[in-house]
This record gives sequence, structure tokens and C-alpha cells, in this order.
Amino acid sequence: MKWKTSVDPEPLPEKISTDSKISAIGSCFAEHLSNFLTSRKFDLTSNPSGIIYNPHSIAELLHDLCDKNPIDEKELFLHRGLWHHFQFHGKFSNRDKNAALQKMNQSLQMAADQLITSDFLILTLGTSFVFREKPGGSLVSNCHKMPGEEFNREWLSPSKIHKDLSAALTRLLKIRPELKIIFTVSPVRHIRDGMVANNRSKSALHLAVHYLQASMPDSVFYFPSYEIILDELRDYRFYKEDLIHPSDQAIQYVLSKFANAALSDEAKVFCSRMEGVLRAMDHRLLQPGTSDHMAFIKMQLKNIEDLHKSYPRCNFQREFNHFQNQLKEHFDIGGDGGESV
Repeated sequence: MKWKTSVDPEPLPEKISTDSKISAIGSCFAEHLSNFLTSRKFDLTSNPSGIIYNPHSIAELLHDLCDKNPIDEKELFLHRGLWHHFQFHGKFSNRDKNAALQKMNQSLQMAADQLITSDFLILTLGTSFVFREKPGGSLVSNCHKMPGEEFNREWLSPSKIHKDLSAALTRLLKIRPELKIIFTVSPVRHIRDGMVANNRSKSALHLAVHYLQASMPDSVFYFPSYEIILDELRDYRFYKEDLIHPSDQAIQYVLSKFANAALSDEAKVFCSRMEGVLRAMDHRLLQPGTSDHMAFIKMQLKNIEDLHKSYPRCNFQREFNHFQNQLKEHFDIGGDGGESV
């Protein structure tokens, strides 16, 4: 008897290896995926302007990264004591105008350098609804809690989304022809729009990605995170208390599906070894300071040393220091931090 409908993502024709360079932009799944990959030592840069939900702002950001034009201070505005930018998340805002500007431009510069040398670009689309400044201003990525009457709310059609993203990706592929673009649609429902409007919004995103795949079949691919959550994991036990956001268990399940579809065999082996170290870092012994604890620490330091020998490009200093600090705390040895890894 079957208890669920399985969603089996198609394997990518070209897989992500441990040497791949990756850029990720978009809504929450881009952040979850970035955390998953960076904790496993993949070379990845994520969301240089913060989380982005709508495809128009993603396309604008891609153009900005291709141009490598810095943000001008005239683009910033003061609201509630902080300097903001409509295309940047509030984490970049600052009471000091120059500090905000510097942080934004540094982030863009790092992301631009990464993008034009990336092997993979992961784009997560969240909504096809956008907000435009009044009167007749530009579309914004973040309203920064300004009064709603200062914006007009609009819906982007599939053809508009396709046009915006196609122009940005065509330009990017001229710079980096070998780049592979992986799209996914966020399964998080925007209930403030209402369920009917939310479904229309998600449908527009799906159709736009379909058109992009059809026009760029060698460069554009789709990973079904939306379908995995809303179909395979349709039960509410896989959601958080708000019944909107996927639970941590659901997120890990989707990430495991992504790893199986997108990673090379070599990268999967590396991830498996790295996950052992990560679990050990989270593990708490009932009796710290014992001989068993000492043996556990030595085993993990040996595992890290072996990983470093196999993958010398990776920096394992954080993991190494974690166990060295345990030696210092519980056994009063290893306080110098040891050799760099």
C-alpha cells in the first residue's frame, strides 16, 4: 500500500563537484541551500543584497552584478533613523550612511567576482507580486516597513517574468557561457495574498521557468522543491506551527533530494564524511572529561586531518578549533589552537 506520492527530481546532466563555484539568489530555499552547502565547504556566495522574493528584483540584481557598478549614495534614503536601499534587505541598513553604503558595495563586489566565475547559479523564485514606488517609480525588493500607501501592488505575468529573467540570463551567459542555472520555486505560500492569488502567483513563476527551459535547454534546469513539499510532504506535520513554512525535517528532506540529484558521486562521498564531523560537533557526551571523551576528540581530529589531506582547498579551521577547545576546556591541553587546517 502506498502512503505518499514520491517526487523524484531528474538528475542534473552536469553535476556539482567539490571544486565547483556556486552562486545562489532568491527566497528562503536559496538560504537553506546555501547553509547546507557552505557548511560542507562548497565555494558558494549567497544573496548579496539579502533575501529576494520576486523575479524582477532578481533580474535587476543579475544586471547589477554584470555591470559591477557600485551603489551611489543618492540611492539611499533615511527612514526611522536608518539609511536603506529599496533593493537591499534591512540587514544592510545602518544609522551611518557611509557604513550602509560600504557594506552594500562590498557585498555586491564579492558576489560579482563570484558570479562571473561560477559554474552553477541557483535561483529561487518566491512570488510574482511586486511593489512599485508611487507615483510611477521603480519596483522594489524591500519596502522597509514604509507606509503601504506609498506603493502600488502589481502582478507580473509569466511573459513579463520570462522577459526580465531571459534578458538577464542571456547577458550573463555571454560572460560565462558554461554557467548552469538551476531554478526552483519556493513552496512557502503567501497567505496574505489569499490562497487563490497565491496559486496564481506560483503558477506564473512555474510557467516562466518552463519558458526559460524551452528557450535555454542547455543552460536552464528545474529542481522541484515546490512539488516535494506540497505533494510528497503534503501532511501538515511537515510544517511549522504557522502551517505555512516547512519544518526543519521537511527542509532537510528536500536538501537531501537536491544533493542526490545535483551532486557528483565524489561530492556525495565528501558530504557524507563532512556530515560525520558536523554531527560530532553537535554531539554532547553525558560524561565530559572522561577517557571516552578524550578518545572521541582524538578520533574527530584525525577525521578532520584526513579530510584536509584529501581536500586541501577546504578550510577546516572552525571544526579543528571546536575540538581543540574541548581539549583545553576539559583536559587543559591544546590551548594554542594547533596547526592551521
